[in-house]
Amino acid sequence: FSVGRRWVGPRSAMSSSESESSGVERKPPLDCYQLHKLKLQRRAKAAVAPPVEVEEPELDLGDCEGLDAETLALVRKMAKDPTHKAPSKCFGFDWAAGSVAPFWAWKDSEALESAVRLLLDHASVRQIRLCDLGCGDGAALQQAGLVLRDAGAVVNLLGVELDAAVCERAQDAAATSAMPMEVWQGSFFDLPWLEWVCDPGFQPVVLMYLLAPGIAQLRDQLERVLASGGLVLTLKWELPFPAPRVAADPHVWYLYGAPCC
Repeated sequence: FSVGRRWVGPRSAMSSSESESSGVERKPPLDCYQLHKLKLQRRAKAAVAPPVEVEEPELDLGDCEGLDAETLALVRKMAKDPTHKAPSKCFGFDWAAGSVAPFWAWKDSEALESAVRLLLDHASVRQIRLCDLGCGDGAALQQAGLVLRDAGAVVNLLGVELDAAVCERAQDAAATSAMPMEVWQGSFFDLPWLEWVCDPGFQPVVLMYLLAPGIAQLRDQLERVLASGGLVLTLKWELPFPAPRVAADPHVWYLYGAPCC
């Protein structure tokens, strides 16, 4: 029965003497307010809150044209976590830490061929040493060498590639190619490619498909190539420092050298 607003409830079958002897502590009955509060607490525990979707900010990876889905996913992981291992398909250093080379290989073979043919018009001799900094799998270097050879030039080729796996593919391709070339594995900031390309009796030519920050770090070496009468052919990005430009297809390739060549 109820007395006022307090619920008394049925009497326990256990008497006070039995409760004391059994050691069971009797709890006072709950009033209406406490019952209602308990019911709300149980409902809150039973309710499952829907997961909150947090939209991640879009990562600025620059121009990723030409990347397949697998490599792009690895690039995104690397950009989020710089300690994540870079994919072997990356042509260059860690993008998040400031890459010197793009992630993808050069694809425009027609543009490269037209640039190399024009290069011959500015070569002082027909004995050429062509060095590709960041050569990747060596395909672009091989193509440039074949164009020069077919035009009657005597050509020596050297490719420098940082990625060991990609460099191995270039070396395998060179071993079976009709156009011989050397391929060095390592950083072009450390390897003695400048001494190789500036060999007396040869026209030194440097081919690059590098980002502007990487080119800027090579300024001293490239100025030495130009000062020795050599040529520098850059793909897509121009030299980020003053240098004599002799021809260009803007945003595709730029050719630098002495105007008197």
